[in-house]
Amino acid sequence: MPTVRGLRLSLSTPDVSTENWISALKALYKGIRQLGRQLILRDYQDKTWPRHMLREALEALPGDVRASVKATELDYRPGFAGNPNLLNIRHNQKWLELDLWGLEYGWTLLPCYLLDEIQQRLSWLNQLDSTPEAITVRVDWEWLPDLTLEDSVNELNLSGLSRLIHEPEIAPRQLIAPWLQQRARAPLSLPNLNAISEILVASHEWSCKTPTLLGRVLQSHSRPPEDLDQTLHLLHLD
Repeated sequence: MPTVRGLRLSLSTPDVSTENWISALKALYKGIRQLGRQLILRDYQDKTWPRHMLREALEALPGDVRASVKATELDYRPGFAGNPNLLNIRHNQKWLELDLWGLEYGWTLLPCYLLDEIQQRLSWLNQLDSTPEAITVRVDWEWLPDLTLEDSVNELNLSGLSRLIHEPEIAPRQLIAPWLQQRARAPLSLPNLNAISEILVASHEWSCKTPTLLGRVLQSHSRPPEDLDQTLHLLHLD
């Protein structure tokens, strides 16, 4: 497969010791580099495996291995704090992972405006001299193959991200009206443009507050808890 430039591997198996992981990764790295390809280790964190695994694996491998890190530490949480691994990993180039599809906030059936937040996250990394080498985004989910980012209201986030990468100082909200006009079946009047834009911008606050309680998760894949036990479990995921 000549168009494949590398392999991105998730470290998400808690039953394998760090030593065994490192031994296997060294052999994998050697084979990949012999083919002229790149190895990227993905920081797939959950509650079942040690949070230091990615850092230890990277320290045992050559410095040209990339680290693929989510914007927030656990899953994709609009409004949550930045992932500390974006700063803690200092000797490897980093790839930033973003979810534009909406796994945790409506499966792209509901709007979630993210451009202001994305700009703030990119600015934060740039100010701390931790600018990512690349940005990857989720645009669908294999469990729901008929729902994709394309032609959904959240496609605005992808369109806007492509502008923010090249024009980091642009006001994100300036990108909404042109995108709406481009997608509309007929030209939109200024009052309608403003009204729809306000709804889209407000959707970020809904997505930050509705599925969480005091900064803690209160849903699972956009579904509310079924009972008190599941509620308590969700509230203590971090």
